[in-house]
Amino acid sequence: MSPDIDGILSASEDKLHTSSIILDLLKNDSALPWKSLADAAREGNCQIHNLTLQQLMRIDSWRSPFGQSGLLNYSLNVLLSPGASSEERVQLLRFVGNCCIDNSESTGKQAFSIYVNPPSLDKNRQILIDGDALGNLGKLLQNADLAPLASAVLFNALNDYEPAQRAAGLSMVHKACIKTITGDSLREDDGSLDEMCQVLAMVASAPHFDDIVSQDDSVSEDATSLLKYIAEVSTLGEDIDHCFSVLRSCLTFMRQESLLKHVVGDHIEQALRVVEYISTLSESPGADKLDEDQKADANAIEVELLDILARTASVVDPSVLLTSGDIVRVKLQDWLTAGEHDVPNSRFVCACLVLGNLAREDDICQDMVLQKSLHHPLIHRLRTSSDSDILAAAGGFLRSLAKPQNNKEVIAHAGGFEAIKHLLLFPVVPNLPYFGACIARQLVNGPLPNIENLLQNTEPLFLCGEEERLDHSYFAELLRCSTKSDNPNVKAETCRTIAAVCRTLNSSHVSEQRVKQIQSKVYQHSQIMTPIKFALTQSQSPVLRSEALLALGLIAKNEEGGNIVVKALVDEEMFNVLKELIIKQEAADETGIEGRLRDNALFVVVTSLKNHGDFIASETQQEIEQLLKSNDIEL
Repeated sequence: MSPDIDGILSASEDKLHTSSIILDLLKNDSALPWKSLADAAREGNCQIHNLTLQQLMRIDSWRSPFGQSGLLNYSLNVLLSPGASSEERVQLLRFVGNCCIDNSESTGKQAFSIYVNPPSLDKNRQILIDGDALGNLGKLLQNADLAPLASAVLFNALNDYEPAQRAAGLSMVHKACIKTITGDSLREDDGSLDEMCQVLAMVASAPHFDDIVSQDDSVSEDATSLLKYIAEVSTLGEDIDHCFSVLRSCLTFMRQESLLKHVVGDHIEQALRVVEYISTLSESPGADKLDEDQKADANAIEVELLDILARTASVVDPSVLLTSGDIVRVKLQDWLTAGEHDVPNSRFVCACLVLGNLAREDDICQDMVLQKSLHHPLIHRLRTSSDSDILAAAGGFLRSLAKPQNNKEVIAHAGGFEAIKHLLLFPVVPNLPYFGACIARQLVNGPLPNIENLLQNTEPLFLCGEEERLDHSYFAELLRCSTKSDNPNVKAETCRTIAAVCRTLNSSHVSEQRVKQIQSKVYQHSQIMTPIKFALTQSQSPVLRSEALLALGLIAKNEEGGNIVVKALVDEEMFNVLKELIIKQEAADETGIEGRLRDNALFVVVTSLKNHGDFIASETQQEIEQLLKSNDIEL
C-alpha cells in the first residue's frame, strides 16, 4: 500500500520537516508522486498523493522548505536524468517552475506561473544556478511536448534575477532559444513562443553578455539565423504580441556592439525586410485587434531597428553594401526620396546615414548626384525641416556628396547654399552650423562659380550692425554665424572655408579682372579676420594653424587684402604667434609641420611688408625688420 502522504501533510505543521519526509518517500519510490494525473486517476490511491503534492506547489509558504530540504535539488536531478520519462518530466517541470517563480511587487514584473504567482524566492533559483541546471533546461526546449513548460521554468528562473540571466548566457541558453524559435519543433499556439522570446531577451540584455558572445565564434550565426527567420516568414502568427516578442528579442540580441558589423552589416537586406514587415503588421491576421499600445510598440520597435541600422553605418565597410545587391540601395533611396508625410522621419535618417557611408566611394558618390539626384531631397529637407535629427542626417550626407569635384556645381545650382543658410539658423545645436560650414568649404574648394554663388545676396538670418546692412550674402551669414558661435568647430571650419576660397582664387585660370572682382567682395568683409584669428592663435591643431597662415599669405599677395593683413600685424595676440613661429628653434624639424608653419609665417610677414608696407605703422615695420634680421632673413 502506498505511503499516506496526505496523512503526513495534515498531521505536521513543520514544513521543512515534512518536505524532508516527502524527499525520503520519493527516494524510495520516485514514481509515486510524479505519475500523470491520468495514470494516477486509474490507479486510485495514487491520485490523492499526486493531487496533494500539486496543491502544495500552489502555496507560496511551502516553496522555501522545498528548496531547503533538498527536495528541489533532488527533483532537478530526476528531471534531467536520462532515464526520466516524459510523464515524470512534465510533473517535475511543474514543480520546479513553481518553486522558482518571481513576482516581487518592487519590480512590477509578472511571472509565468503554472498555478499561482508567489513572491520572489531567489534561494531556490540559486539552486538551479549552482546545479548547472539552466543549460539542460534549455535543451528541453527542443522537445515539443516539454517546450511550453521548459520555457516557463526558464522564464521564472531568469525573471528580474541577474545572476540567473548571466548563468543562462554562460550555459548558452540563448542558443537553445534561437534554435527552437527558428526551427520547426514548436507547435502552433502552444503558448511557449512568448516565454521563449522573453527568455532570449533577458539573457541578451544581462550585464556582461557582450563579453560572453565575444568569446563565441558561432554567435553571429545564431543572431543571423534569428534575423533571417523574421525577414523570411510572411507572418509570425495571428497573435500580434507574439510577433512583438520575437522582434524585441531579435533587437536585444542585435544591439550588442560585437554583432553590429557581422550580423546587421553583413545582412542588411534582411534587416530592411524586417522593417518592411513591421510596417505591414497592420495588414497581418489579427491586426484589426491592434490597440494604441500595440501600435506604439510597433513604432518603437521600428525606430530601434532603424537606429541599429544607422549605427552600422560607421562600422560597416562600404564594400559590404556594394555586394548586397541593388535591393538595399533602392529601398534606402525610396525612403530618402519619399515625401515627408509618406515615410517616418526615422527611415529618412537611417537612409541618410547608411547611404552616406556608401558615398565614401567616389564613383558611387558621383552617381548619387549626377544620376540619382539624391541631393535634391536632402536640400529640400534642409530648407524646410526644423527637426534637428533630420537636419543633422541630411547635412552630414550632403557634406559627403559635395566632396567630388563633379558634384560641387550641381549641388550649388540645386540650392546648396540655401540649405547651408538654413543650417546656420540653429546655433544652439552644435552640429548643424558646423555641417553648414563643412558643406560651404566643400562647395567652394575648386569651382569659381560656387564662390560667386557664395557671395550672392540672400535674406539675412541675423540682425546685423549698420555697416553690414547692405551685405546679405551667404558668405556674410557664415561669417556672422562663426563670430556669434561658441562652437570652436564652427570657427575652425569657417577658417578652412576662407582658405579654400583663397586657394581657388589663387589657382583660377579665368580672367584676372573677374578674379579681382571676386577678391574685392571677399576681402571687404570686416568679420573675415575673426575665424582666421581663432585658427591662428589656437594651439591644439597645427594643421588648422597652417590653414590660417595659408589664408593670410594668399590674402597678402593681393592688393585688395591690405586692410586684412594689417589687422593681423597690429593685433598683439596674432603678431605674437607669428613671431613665435618665425623665431628659429634649433630642435625644430624643418621638414615637418613646425618647419612648414615657420615658412608660412615668414611668407605672411615678408609678403605683407613688401606689398602693404604703406599701411603698416613705422614702429611695426621696424619690429618686423628687426625680427627678420635677428633670424638671418633678408627681405
